[in-house]
Order: sequence, then structure tokens, then C-alpha cells
Amino acid sequence: MSSEKWHKILCVWLPNWPVQRALAAELHLSKRPLVLTARDPRCGLVMAAANRLARAAGVRPAMRLAEATGLIDLETREHEPTEDLETLCSLAEQAQRFSPLVG
Repeated sequence: MSSEKWHKILCVWLPNWPVQRALAAELHLSKRPLVLTARDPRCGLVMAAANRLARAAGVRPAMRLAEATGLIDLETREHEPTEDLETLCSLAEQAQRFSPLVG
């Protein structure tokens, strides 16, 4: 018998977490181009994040809302970084049921 210990590792990749969180909260948004907006003191409302449908139409982060709406009819929501962090922390706490080490 080998004395080697095997460790199981789970990696959760959330490449577009703000949009993924918004879509989880409002499932009907997954079928529409969605952007999360943030206020820029110099430019007004700009894109903070966008889903695949919006990005496929040419919407990019930091683009002005007026420019983005000229490309495609969008669903918009305000980007809430505090809510993103709180939900991510809650997710990490829930993951501790499966592993004592979560980071």
C-alpha cells in the first residue's frame, strides 16, 4: 500500500461574475443583450460588463451607454460591486461544506 495522499481540488471559474450574478437573479435576462452600467464622472454612464449577446453586437467595457444603445437594443442594470462581493463571499462560505480550505 502506498502512503501517498490524494487531494481533490475544485476550481470554480467565474470569468464574468457581475453578469453571471445578474443573470442568476433574473433568469429571463439570459435571452437578451445585457449590460451593467457604472457612472464615470467624465463620460456619464458607461459599460462595466456585458453578456455574450451584447459583446457579440460590439458592446465593450468602458463604452458609453449612448454609444452601446446605438448598436443594439439592450437590457441595462446598474453594476453593484458591493453586491457582487457579498454574493461571492456567500458562495465561498457555502463551499466550505465541501472543503475546509476555500479561497
